[in-house]
Amino acid sequence: MHDLVVYHQEESENYTAALDLYKKSLEILLPLLSEEGKSRRRDLLHQEVQISLKRAETLSSYVKVHQTEQATSRSVAEENEQQSKCSVQ
Repeated sequence: MHDLVVYHQEESENYTAALDLYKKSLEILLPLLSEEGKSRRRDLLHQEVQISLKRAETLSSYVKVHQTEQATSRSVAEENEQQSKCSVQ
């Protein structure tokens, strides 16, 4: 179920929401992993944690780049607006 929700958020390009879901899942999975004894279940849990960590790191980088691009676009738009208001007398 969790995978479907995260997948839907990523497909909808709602990367911030997907990142939040990965963070929440890791908050649950990491303590479980540390408590789990050596077993096949622990191996599978470890694998899922690694996948979630990697995906969260990727999404985090993407979100940061996207936010920087948006801030730059706003600055350029504001600068262009200011320049269009200025007139030579």
